[in-house]
Amino acid sequence: KLSGDGTRIGKRLHVVMFTFTLLNEGRKACSSEGNHILAVFKEPEKYESVMNALSDITAEVEKLNSIDVNGVNFRIEYYLGGDWKFLAMATGIDAASSTYACIWCKCPTNLRFDPDKVWSVTNTSEGARTIEDTIKLSQLPRSKKQFNVSNTPLFPTIPLTNVVIDNLHLFLRVSDVLLDLLITELKRQDSIDKVKRFSSFDITKYKHMQDFEQFIKGLGIPGFEFNVGRASKMFKSRSLTGPEKLKVFHNIKVRLLLPNFPCNEASKIQHLWDELLQLNMLFSSAADDLSPAVIDTFECRAREWG
Repeated sequence: KLSGDGTRIGKRLHVVMFTFTLLNEGRKACSSEGNHILAVFKEPEKYESVMNALSDITAEVEKLNSIDVNGVNFRIEYYLGGDWKFLAMATGIDAASSTYACIWCKCPTNLRFDPDKVWSVTNTSEGARTIEDTIKLSQLPRSKKQFNVSNTPLFPTIPLTNVVIDNLHLFLRVSDVLLDLLITELKRQDSIDKVKRFSSFDITKYKHMQDFEQFIKGLGIPGFEFNVGRASKMFKSRSLTGPEKLKVFHNIKVRLLLPNFPCNEASKIQHLWDELLQLNMLFSSAADDLSPAVIDTFECRAREWG
């Protein structure tokens, strides 16, 4: 599995890291020991920059289909991993804010709300994209391009069925939405939801915000507090890491954080948090646990959650 991701290290330094993993190594492939660096380059995470930096690797992937080791021939099957931003760029699709943002199918933004519609990853009659179709669309003049295809895929020999977004980034982004909604409601309960800038900020004056801050600190999560930017005067707090978010999801009690909410409303919010955690755990199951029954269960519960 080839994977890429961009990250900012320092105030003005942005790098992109590209790695490979041998999936046959099983559990080791899920650890840092099983991930090996192929390239690190000081460029923005944009199509042209990544294409130029990885040109030798992409060329080798196209040619290298098997390898002989001690007289034994191994066939190589490639997968492509990363977060949504990297995978969309690598497969030639526009950003997640575009109308046809899905990497695997042609579902438009205005139909995402309908869980009864079926969109396939493999069946083109049910809207599935193919790498061959993406290559053809990328060669059209810009004015005639369709389904938000903007560039030729960086790895044209890797089928889209082998392009896999990592579950950590999926969980982080969806959990960000739930956290933002909760904090917005806490601010509303403390009557500061419409305040854009603060001349000063005393957390002790805002009970709901203070209770949430104490809840986070009580989990042993350091450095989390609500404050106001010195220059912007805008309300802010630091982002939680993946492990920290999992702690929050395992321990949150919405009823205690929103004591003025009707019990049934607080229960609905609690269910959203609990079920997302369960979906993430199911999605993170080891490969040998992913029987057709488990996959069907995940699909049904994901639809119900949505």
